[in-house]
Amino acid sequence: MPSGSNSIDLSIMIERIRERLEREFGENETLYHPNDIERIRTDSWQIERYIEEYHHNEDKAYDAIVKTLKWRKSERVNEIRETDFFKEIWTFTSAEIHGHDHQGRALYWVTVQNVSIPKDIIDLAYRFTLYLAEQLEKVAGRNGCTIVANVRHAGLRNFQLDIIRMLLTLPQHYPGLVRLFLFVDQPYLLRTVTNIFLNIVDEKIRKRMAFISNADLTKYVDPKLIPKSMNGMRTKLFQPTNIPSIKDCYERLGLGMKICDEVDKALNIVKKHLI
Repeated sequence: MPSGSNSIDLSIMIERIRERLEREFGENETLYHPNDIERIRTDSWQIERYIEEYHHNEDKAYDAIVKTLKWRKSERVNEIRETDFFKEIWTFTSAEIHGHDHQGRALYWVTVQNVSIPKDIIDLAYRFTLYLAEQLEKVAGRNGCTIVANVRHAGLRNFQLDIIRMLLTLPQHYPGLVRLFLFVDQPYLLRTVTNIFLNIVDEKIRKRMAFISNADLTKYVDPKLIPKSMNGMRTKLFQPTNIPSIKDCYERLGLGMKICDEVDKALNIVKKHLI
């Protein structure tokens, strides 16, 4: 939090917004999750981040918080658990939360490969993204995080409109979380498609994006944290080890047997570029 008079002004604004939210909770308590209400009451960052995002416009910050809290309740964000997913959904992206960059920001690692997500698990993949965002929140704090995306093997199959549409809604609900997107080794053939995509992305997000070569990654991250698949020194994958295979839990997750075969086919592509 800033020091001096700015700090005092910010503290006053936080308390005014908190008072408005308390009145809203009293009138419409069922629209909000108890965990989120408690965070608003005890963690000033949950208000301050919106004040920063909306340039100290109190009304816009308040409206955005209310919108997010309602969204969190309707999407059941607080109810997502690690056991809601199967092992292969982690493998699809080599998703990891591990280490910090040179600026002290938490690192989220992801590998984007030229494979489509089977339609039957698109909703589950979206909830998996929410789960990871919640885990990032816990370790990132005020410093936020840096997303390092290895896109060396990405392709046109990655531009699934259903997924893109859902992902574009997330930044507004997690202001201050992602401070930098690093896209590493983007294929030349994807540049035109990427430019079209960037035209529909919010300018705030676009300014946080950087397209770099693998050789430049060490400017942002210690080589010891960079996985071997990106010419780094790390050979260990930081993912949960107790997650069941899709074949062991597809019925519990409300999926059909045929999805197991679709996932296996997609994994044959993914496994070529694992750490």
